[in-house]
Amino acid sequence: MYGLIPRLQGMGPAAKAVMEMAVRMRREAPLPAAAAVACRIHRAVLLDREVDPATPMVTQITFEGLIDEVTGIKHGSAPYTPSRREAGASDAARGRPGSTLLNSSDPFYKEFRDLPYYITSQRLQQYARDARKEYAELGSKDLSELKSFVKGLPKLLLLDRLSDLAVPVAEVVKEQAFHDQLKAEQDILESYDTEGSVAYIQGQMWRGADPLLVLRLLCLLSWTAGGLPKKHGDSLRSEFLAAYGHQHLLTLTNLERAGLLRPHQAGGRTQYPSLRKALRLIVPEQDPQLPCSPADVSYLYKGYAPLSIRLVEAALGSSWGPLSEVLAQLPGGQFDVLQVRCGRVMLMWGLTCVVVLAAHA
Repeated sequence: MYGLIPRLQGMGPAAKAVMEMAVRMRREAPLPAAAAVACRIHRAVLLDREVDPATPMVTQITFEGLIDEVTGIKHGSAPYTPSRREAGASDAARGRPGSTLLNSSDPFYKEFRDLPYYITSQRLQQYARDARKEYAELGSKDLSELKSFVKGLPKLLLLDRLSDLAVPVAEVVKEQAFHDQLKAEQDILESYDTEGSVAYIQGQMWRGADPLLVLRLLCLLSWTAGGLPKKHGDSLRSEFLAAYGHQHLLTLTNLERAGLLRPHQAGGRTQYPSLRKALRLIVPEQDPQLPCSPADVSYLYKGYAPLSIRLVEAALGSSWGPLSEVLAQLPGGQFDVLQVRCGRVMLMWGLTCVVVLAAHA
């Protein structure tokens, strides 16, 4: 469909398997060099999810991320209860009954989806104030201005819909438990206080918190600490089963088989501290009063820069060569394959496709 991609970079077992498959297919059915020049994609970066198991365990603070956390986004739609002012809207505009489609065809959602929630909240409030002000001034408008206002009514309905979607998110965000969860994640990522992190996770179990949130914290602690602390591993496992039922024994076993949850091995070392330092995975949180276009990707996770994104940034910059000693600690090794020679300008400015692959079984 896209032709020969000139450059393949990747990391992890699954990424290496895909690269080997692509190289084998090129050898079996050679293509002329012109096929690479004609290809719109000039570089593919392949990452095995096994390389970065931490990022899915951390809470996003973007508007779209929090909607997914609170109400869930499935097949591009989210549960939705329209307000009374919008109860007469057509079902087609809301997707299917009880849900609403979320995609970039909505100009407001396109603008808000990747912004931190606090910025989205400020902009929604500002847009709502502007709309109320414009509505209050309708009596003083001439006919042409009234026509312009009527043409903008569909956008006002879209704005109302996003405001309704933001209500359950706002209720969660204002709770202290939400901020405690973010702080616990940050403490684990900074390796600040392992004993305190274990105590927090135990407290969440005793309070009957969502088991998925507890499991995410356990997996995050396991990866950053090189396994669950030896003196706490068995007790955490027993307390989880006591709190949520012994049917979750299979859940814990499957997580252990996947390598997401494991005990700390005597004499074993974790690669996380060196990765955190070399790739700047922890960035001081930006001031909410700063301009609304954060310069670093760490704003997505309240100061944590996803390892997979840092790897892509390094690949697009000076490649992974200067970081080879640190990256050697990640599973599966790395590769940088030039399938056909192209000009440096083409590789620098052409389209780059990033693919995250399922863990290699």
